[in-house]
Amino acid sequence: MRPLTVSLRAFTRLSIAGKRGLQATDSPETVSRAIRYYPLIGALVGFVMTIVYLLGSLLLPHALAVVIALGVGLAIAGAGHEGGLAGTCDGLGGGRTRDDALRIMRDARIGAFGATGIVILLLLRFEALASIQMGWEGVAFVGSQALSRGLAVATMMTMPPARAAGGSPPEPLGGPVRIRDGLIAIALGLAPAVSFALDSGDVGPMTAAGGFAILIALLARWRIKRRLDGYTHETAGAIQQLAEAAFLVGLVGYTLGFDAGLVGSS
Repeated sequence: MRPLTVSLRAFTRLSIAGKRGLQATDSPETVSRAIRYYPLIGALVGFVMTIVYLLGSLLLPHALAVVIALGVGLAIAGAGHEGGLAGTCDGLGGGRTRDDALRIMRDARIGAFGATGIVILLLLRFEALASIQMGWEGVAFVGSQALSRGLAVATMMTMPPARAAGGSPPEPLGGPVRIRDGLIAIALGLAPAVSFALDSGDVGPMTAAGGFAILIALLARWRIKRRLDGYTHETAGAIQQLAEAAFLVGLVGYTLGFDAGLVGSS
């Protein structure tokens, strides 16, 4: 249970036993293994967001309940992924060289590329969730939060840390991600979507949502690999954000297409 506790502290703003975030007493082995539970933390965040949405929708319009649920999710996770997205957009958009990009990513200040990226992704997530059909909210929240984190770990497992050499500060969770931990994280990331598909007997929605999320994550990984030849915690956050939005867009696209008769039930 120790790695799971560390994962809760590392990937949320929750205080566990009076501690928040990584501690000096956390062993490197425990910190390294904590990454395997990253998608599980995402599923828990998505579950809380679902409950908040359902309670809010009892009294409030659908769109407003979505905004509140998104806000709660940001508060629990600490907006770290959004910060990573902003840093990645600034680094890749404004850095002419690899070293320039890494230096810009380390800067806590948000530039034009980063601000634009955050606004676009937040609007995309809101519009997708606001457009989703009633009854799909839980699948959307839990599935997108879990799978997007699993894909972020998959990227970290298949690339070395970009800051591992040359005197750059190391990544907060070290690296690279071990294959065993990465595979466990990927399995946990896929679990909600697979469970829903098996329970409903219809693989179409989850194939569309998960497939689009995987496609976008692969494209982002290709771009990051080409520019940085490795991952950073900022790029991992960016991939999580892009995959989450892609999952939601894929799910909405499928359900709307199904209603319009453009796709059929599997």
